[in-house]
Amino acid sequence: SITRRPEGTAGVMRAVIEHGLDRGQLPVKLYYSGPFFRAERPQAGRYRQFYQVGIEAIGTQDAALDAEVIAIADAGFKAIGLKKYRLEITSLGDSASRAKHRVELVKFIEKLNLDEVTRTRAGINPLRLFDDKRDEIKSQMVDAPLLLDFLSADSLKDFEQVQKHLTALNVDYIINPRMVRGLDYYTGTTFEFV
Repeated sequence: SITRRPEGTAGVMRAVIEHGLDRGQLPVKLYYSGPFFRAERPQAGRYRQFYQVGIEAIGTQDAALDAEVIAIADAGFKAIGLKKYRLEITSLGDSASRAKHRVELVKFIEKLNLDEVTRTRAGINPLRLFDDKRDEIKSQMVDAPLLLDFLSADSLKDFEQVQKHLTALNVDYIINPRMVRGLDYYTGTTFEFV
């Protein structure tokens, strides 16, 4: 059996727990870089081997820390001369926000004209329909309820603070309310550079 690392976050979290870093001064700030490997069949633009650079800030929920992580990535892109990119941000809220949104999203999806495979996938994770690239699904999802409209007061305040910090750090961004993640460990502020 040969195991190759699929991404960096899991290894970082394992090291934090194994070495008790989460029981010391928080937050713990770490970084990693190197080659990683996908097991699934290669797709256009997605190779089996790829390179990833990542930073993790572990142990506290803090809007300023979220903004710091994003600003470091933005500064890195600028330092290597990238110009034609955009930063998209959203909030996935807390568990209460996601639970309220899921109820309404499932009701909405039940009324859509979906093939059996897509309906089954939506039953497992209805958010994934926001990621679907097919025009017929995109057009049906135009009026879907958005998670940002269901944020709890605390989640909304946190997301607004992230935006204020990014503005103060001169980091340009756009809000993408349709950005989703397939894994449950994503909470709060989520971002992508495109």
